Amino acid sequence: MRVLVTGATGFIGSHLVQALLDDGYSVRVVVRSQPKRLRTQPWLSNGDVEVFSGDVTRPASINDAVRGIDVVFHLAALLGNRADTASQLSEVNIFGTKVVVDASYEANVRQIVYLSTTGVMGRLKTLPGTLNHPYNPGNEYERSKSEAERYVLKSVEEGRVSATIVRPSHVYGPGEFNTLPIYRLMKRLGILALPNGGNSCFQPLYVTDLARALVLCADKEDKSRNRIYIAAGGEVVTFKEFLKLSAKIMKTDVKILGIPEKLLRCIGVANKKISDATKLPEIVTQSRIEFFHRNHVYDTKPISSDLGWSPKVCLADGLNETIGWYVLNGLL
Repeated sequence: MRVLVTGATGFIGSHLVQALLDDGYSVRVVVRSQPKRLRTQPWLSNGDVEVFSGDVTRPASINDAVRGIDVVFHLAALLGNRADTASQLSEVNIFGTKVVVDASYEANVRQIVYLSTTGVMGRLKTLPGTLNHPYNPGNEYERSKSEAERYVLKSVEEGRVSATIVRPSHVYGPGEFNTLPIYRLMKRLGILALPNGGNSCFQPLYVTDLARALVLCADKEDKSRNRIYIAAGGEVVTFKEFLKLSAKIMKTDVKILGIPEKLLRCIGVANKKISDATKLPEIVTQSRIEFFHRNHVYDTKPISSDLGWSPKVCLADGLNETIGWYVLNGLL
């Protein structure tokens, strides 16, 4: 089976490509630009994959990339980092998804596997979050992913494409950089202030477990076709427990303090102004405050019953691998 991966050199994409190669798939990747050193993968230059130069916001390049492809894994997206504006998020996450879906329709691609996010559900009204939960995005990134998901579903309803949507919870592992500033702060200061004292719950998902879920969507296309799945880690932990275990692995001590959300958001506004003026990294972002305030607990029974998927990597092992990768690469 011939598959195409967009976002192949990103954190999740690089692990997905390796999982597909290990499973014997013929893989084509869309690469927008030369990845940074830590994103470089052997398969980019050793001939294991077919490399196409392209960009999801350039329809002609995607039209070329999808020709002769059976399954498209669409992972390319902006994550809503400090420099990303609402228009940039819309261009890549919404328009880029439309480009991929429309090109797949024209090329008679059998299946699209679209990587969404549990963030489209926003703050959960009931726990655990299920597929019946309404869209409730809380920031521009989540809104852009919600709109992109809706376009995929609309195209399925119109009979233009077959697609599987996977919404992962927080994904961690080697190559993930969003958690790194928090770890550095923990090592430097030994103290961290979180809304609710870090007692909100989440289900961190190790990246290879997510990659396996995505591959299973193609392996079991007859069962996954036109379905939405939530993929989340097997352990429900508090943020405090997660960070305490991380600190133990880093051989450092950290004290987690509780701080009112409103006060933390004021600190976040001040941090942004300082960051804008000095170009120093912004640590206390509004999206991080929101993330730590929410409870992220989800029902994963549909993907388990349909595809036989369950997380294999326990949290302690996953954090050991992740933090070991940071240390090995001189990041911690």
